[in-house]
Amino acid sequence: MAIELFIMKKYFITLICFCATVNSFAQFSIGAKAGLVIADFHPTYITNSKTGFKAGLSLQYMFSEWGLQTGAYFKEVGISHSRGFVRYDGDPENLHLTTMKSNLEYFEIPLTLVYKYSIDQHVKIGIHAGPYLSIGYGGSAVIHIEDIQSGFSVDSFEDDWISNVNEQRVIKKQFKGANKIDLGLTGGLGVDIYNVNISANYDLGLSNVYKEFPISKNIKNVKNRAFWIAIAYHFQW
Repeated sequence: MAIELFIMKKYFITLICFCATVNSFAQFSIGAKAGLVIADFHPTYITNSKTGFKAGLSLQYMFSEWGLQTGAYFKEVGISHSRGFVRYDGDPENLHLTTMKSNLEYFEIPLTLVYKYSIDQHVKIGIHAGPYLSIGYGGSAVIHIEDIQSGFSVDSFEDDWISNVNEQRVIKKQFKGANKIDLGLTGGLGVDIYNVNISANYDLGLSNVYKEFPISKNIKNVKNRAFWIAIAYHFQW
């Protein structure tokens, strides 16, 4: 009985010491994060990049120098310009030069593994990487048919018809909207100065953005790409 009590006592002392050690290293923080995004599609030769934003709530839990980050962000990506030749219904003999710009708005949830190295008591440098899930909720695309000088605006994530009617022809085509789910990888480098974090990040989309690229059927596997610089302020517990 005495031996069992001794073992139990030793076990509880060890458990208390372990919990105290974990709690001394573990640190939870919540904060606001916002940044400037330079976005594009892959393959890059078909598009020109556009400037957008990314902002939201950041959550972080550090066990020691290692930790986990997540959050909830609104982000704006897409392209400023793409050009292709489109054969429209009602005018099957001709290809029309058509340009498009696309604004895609997503709600994003990332989950990244973090490593931070302390330079001194108030300065740390870190690296993070992991997957993200984005859900499309808004934005618009502008389609412009160059040779007949006709333009259309459609919702980014909805299938819609564009058409032009004049004395010479009737042309129409269904615009296939973007997929609402975008999966990818995100990562970057950052520095913590007191409660402020400054980071350079890259989002690598793995899902096809479009069911069918709106201005060329020959372009397949279009993916989101985004480089962004962000600043965050965290409140720690």
